[in-house]
Amino acid sequence: MNSPEQGYIPDVTLPTKNKGDNNNILIGKDGKTLDENYWYVESLKLKISHWFTVSDMDALKRGGRISASAAFFAKTMHINPVLHVSNEGKLVARMKKIGRKSAISALVDKLVESYDKSLNDVIFISHSFASDVDLVKKMITARTGITNFFENKIGPVIGSHTGLGTIAIFFVADEKDKAVKQSGEYCTEIVAEEVRRLI
Repeated sequence: MNSPEQGYIPDVTLPTKNKGDNNNILIGKDGKTLDENYWYVESLKLKISHWFTVSDMDALKRGGRISASAAFFAKTMHINPVLHVSNEGKLVARMKKIGRKSAISALVDKLVESYDKSLNDVIFISHSFASDVDLVKKMITARTGITNFFENKIGPVIGSHTGLGTIAIFFVADEKDKAVKQSGEYCTEIVAEEVRRLI
C-alpha cells in the first residue's frame, strides 16, 4: 500500500481491462474518502469471482500452450475449456465442455451458485469480439433477474493468448471458492498446463 500522499494502489488480482475499470468505478463511491475506498476494495477483492471460457484452439496452439494434435482433437470434438482465476491471480482450468453453449451455460451456472445477491447490481463481462455476448446476458438475466451489465473488450495482451471468442464474467461471490470447490480439487497450475491437461 502506498502512502496517502502517493495514493493507494490495491492489488485486486484481476486479469484484463476490468482491473482498472473496477477501481475507477469504486473511486468516490457514496462520497467516501480515498482511504475508505481503499479498504473497501481490500475487503472486497477476494470475493470477486472470475470465470471464462476459451474457444480459439489455434491461438493456444500458436502460443505453444497446447500441441497441434491437442488443438486438432479439441476443435474436432468442439471442446471449450472453462477456467477460473484463483485468489493468487492465477488462471486455472476447471472443466471442459463439449460445445460453446454448454461452456457458456457453465459460466452462468457458476455465477448462480455463488453470487452475493446483496452486492451484485451489475455484472462485468469482458470478451474478445465474441458474437454471443447477448446470449450470456440473457441467460444471466433469466436466472438472476440482473439486467445491468458492464461490458468491455479484452485487451491485446490477454487476447493474444486466448484468441477470439473468449468470454469472461466477473461478479461478487458470497464465498469466492464455493463454486470452485464444486468444480473439483483446487489447484494452482498455470493456464497453459491446465488447458493441455484437460484437452
